[in-house]
Amino acid sequence: NQAENWIGKLKARWKRRMLSLKLPKQLWDYCMVYESEILSRIASGKDGRTPLERLTGDTPDISEWVDFGFYDTVWFWDTPHSLENPQIGRWLGVSHRVGSALCFWILKSNGEIVARSTVQHVTTEDALRGDTQAKIKLHVQGIESACGSDCYFETEEHLHTFINEDIEGDGAQEDSEQPTEGIS
Repeated sequence: NQAENWIGKLKARWKRRMLSLKLPKQLWDYCMVYESEILSRIASGKDGRTPLERLTGDTPDISEWVDFGFYDTVWFWDTPHSLENPQIGRWLGVSHRVGSALCFWILKSNGEIVARSTVQHVTTEDALRGDTQAKIKLHVQGIESACGSDCYFETEEHLHTFINEDIEGDGAQEDSEQPTEGIS
């Protein structure tokens, strides 16, 4: 089945990214959306068209996807047009239905995920500066604090167990709490 083949490709790309970047478990869904968005924009098949192009008939605009990679370290501003106090964050993907064009999901140091359009790369030059290195270190510590001690997938087996928790569990579970945005 062709759909199952694509699901297998998507799952393999997702697993590889989760493990290679040592991503917090709580970001699994953002990573899955990122990988599916990328796969839908990669040309495939004999006709050289993207799956999105086959579906809509239009050539997809990839401008939102060319500047950043998943979990890239970025500068973002909570206050637009302010040159002061850019913050360190992690890029999680394009925010299609929140904000304006070129609006992105950003993971803040406290684990909160926000949509921001004022985002820039942390350049190599920036990353070599001591003050930036200190900010990046604080960001990593904040993420680890927000997501807890069992935050990361260590092995592919650990990832496999995570995937199958719902399948092997006791069926549908009711959750009385409202979902919140963030990783905590």
